[in-house]
Amino acid sequence: MLCTMAIVDEIRVGAVGAGGFGLFALQHLTQLLGVRLTAMARTHREPARRMAERFGIPDVVDIEALVRSDDVDLVYISTPPFLHYADALAALRAGKHVICEKPLALSVEHADELIDVAKANERLLVVNLMQRYNPLSEQVRELIASRILG
Repeated sequence: MLCTMAIVDEIRVGAVGAGGFGLFALQHLTQLLGVRLTAMARTHREPARRMAERFGIPDVVDIEALVRSDDVDLVYISTPPFLHYADALAALRAGKHVICEKPLALSVEHADELIDVAKANERLLVVNLMQRYNPLSEQVRELIASRILG
């Protein structure tokens, strides 16, 4: 089953987690046309509060309030890996699309469950795996440019 997102003027993002990579990703995500950060949740209150302030979010909420919010279409998860499954499951069950930093879950069973819930609710579930600086990416780019493969 292919999950699609309806065409919208704006995607309202709720971010869960306030670590270094979460900040890095949000700095880039919020530069995209039509993407607006509307909510922040967890984990360590002070770093999350500072990040929320930086992005103009008035308050940091808990995950349950974030996924219930009508002002959130997509949940971006950058919490420690042991929280990914529970956070993604809460978001998917609340009808939100999810972008989760790797790993999606700590077990195949949990990952499969998240995929099943996303499919059942027709929600987008993506694991963010940035490969820009992977040497293999440059080799693939060179192969494509050489047209050796057709």
